Amino acid sequence: MKLHPFQALRPRRDVVRAVASVPYDVVSVAEARALAQGNELSFLHVVRPEIDLPPNIDEHDDAVYKKGAENLRRFKEGHNSIQEEEPALFLYRLTMGDHTQTGVFGCVSTKEYESGLTVRHENTRPDKVADRVRHMQAQQAHAEPVILAYRDSPTITQRVDQS
Repeated sequence: MKLHPFQALRPRRDVVRAVASVPYDVVSVAEARALAQGNELSFLHVVRPEIDLPPNIDEHDDAVYKKGAENLRRFKEGHNSIQEEEPALFLYRLTMGDHTQTGVFGCVSTKEYESGLTVRHENTRPDKVADRVRHMQAQQAHAEPVILAYRDSPTITQRVDQS
């Protein structure tokens, strides 16, 4: 698998905490509404745009995908985001208590997933895949990371440790 650099759209450092959100699929629509209430910067407005529409709307209605694209466009055009000028890979670290997890953001080809070279999650549901594909098509972006694991590599470990 080859990891490719990309031109990230990311929040400015001073608004990261306001923008950061839980993944779309770990909260219900009601929970997402509550988490984003009063926070127009929450990324839940992009990944769970139904929270900005009437409560009775079907989460797969065309209006939901259109609203997500509108919300992402507003974030991109607003003063709270930065569009990287050059493609790059991005290092991140998450710490909870005594545990730290390090990862790298980049792009990978879907061909490796489709061919089976990338091992699929055992519970990937076709309806969830279709929903996320519709979000990506409407937004012309992939707004959420897909977490992949890789075999230990001294080269990667050394580069991460140097950062």
